[in-house]
Amino acid sequence: WDVIKNAHGLQGGFIWDWIDQGILMKDENGREWHAYGGDFGEASHDANFNINGMISPNRRPHPAMIEFKKCAQPVDFEFSWLGDGQLELRIVNRRYFTTLDDITVVWALRVN
Repeated sequence: WDVIKNAHGLQGGFIWDWIDQGILMKDENGREWHAYGGDFGEASHDANFNINGMISPNRRPHPAMIEFKKCAQPVDFEFSWLGDGQLELRIVNRRYFTTLDDITVVWALRVN
């Protein structure tokens, strides 16, 4: 994401499917699963094309949702050590047209 965030106008990382497009089925043991391309014996299909979303058909988030949340957040935090135990924290507004006035940042520095 560094390239996309630092090269103005560069685009990528689009979400194609928000929700997996599967049909709820039950196997012979009563176990539920979501059927998709090829599960109905058809010869021509797109394999897993319909089960590649951010959340499952039953609306449970996939792990990729956590990654997306981080990539889409409107605020970035950059840390750098200045030496002599000094830390610089830079808050970066990733919104194009608005300020961060509606966001409250709470942080703590802890030493182990």
